[in-house]
Amino acid sequence: NNGNEEAFATMEMRILDQQADAADLSQLGFDPVTEKKINRYSQMKTGLFLVTGPTGSGKSTTLYGALKLIDPVSRWVQTIENPIEYSQGLWMQYQVPRSASDEGEGAALILKGLLRNAPDVILQGEVRDAEIGRLLLELANTGHLAVSTLHANTASDAITRLKLFGLDMPGLASVLLGILAQRLIRCLCPKCKVPEDRAEVLGQMAMDWIRPMQPTPYQASHGGCPFCNYTGYHGRHMVYELLDVNANVVKAIEDDRPPNTIAQAGIEPNGNLRANAMRLVARGLTGMDVVNQLVRA
Repeated sequence: NNGNEEAFATMEMRILDQQADAADLSQLGFDPVTEKKINRYSQMKTGLFLVTGPTGSGKSTTLYGALKLIDPVSRWVQTIENPIEYSQGLWMQYQVPRSASDEGEGAALILKGLLRNAPDVILQGEVRDAEIGRLLLELANTGHLAVSTLHANTASDAITRLKLFGLDMPGLASVLLGILAQRLIRCLCPKCKVPEDRAEVLGQMAMDWIRPMQPTPYQASHGGCPFCNYTGYHGRHMVYELLDVNANVVKAIEDDRPPNTIAQAGIEPNGNLRANAMRLVARGLTGMDVVNQLVRA
């Protein structure tokens, strides 16, 4: 600051209710097929399951919901988090110490220590760097179930991010169970939303895979109402896509195929982020303007 310009600082604040319980997986809004697959991952003895998305998209909540399906008496669950978002009585939960000069380094040190405890399941809060990625691969390949989060735009983009970390791609393909990408999308205000009348939106609602839903699209009203604080929106809803790792996905990763090829191999037809967001438009829960802002075509 040279005295002629104002200086600005930004701060992110996360308000956590330490007394709250993590939601059950069944309460998070997944369709039955996706929920069943995530349930299956949680019961695996070994492997790696990742959840991707931006900050504040509910990644940790989803992982907690999945791990709550595990009997903590028969399988020992340990976590490394910063911060610990929900306290689970029978889990061993470690918080990265504030004294750590580097958060990734602090998490890696704890993760190495957990290897001596021989836990059955490990939740690592985030894959922040190559070292943590390699440690998770080692864990998943030596009789542990490892779950973590990663910042990536889509499920298949997560593969590219891990490759940039320098991880062994055949090794990743051999242990990866699935990658879930999720967002929280704004919902239309139920009090003041108005029917959608734009031809381009109605045309998209007439696509073959949407038409059987008998879509009733809406859009935000101009000016909103007191219920939504005059914004036109109230609440949020999750949208997601699940890359389920099958033999075709394994081969695509091993052959270093591009993300779109991997996505086609592992994501159900019309099951990507945008398609699931458009289903919410068809149900009148959100508007196409929100979908276009949040999820690329």
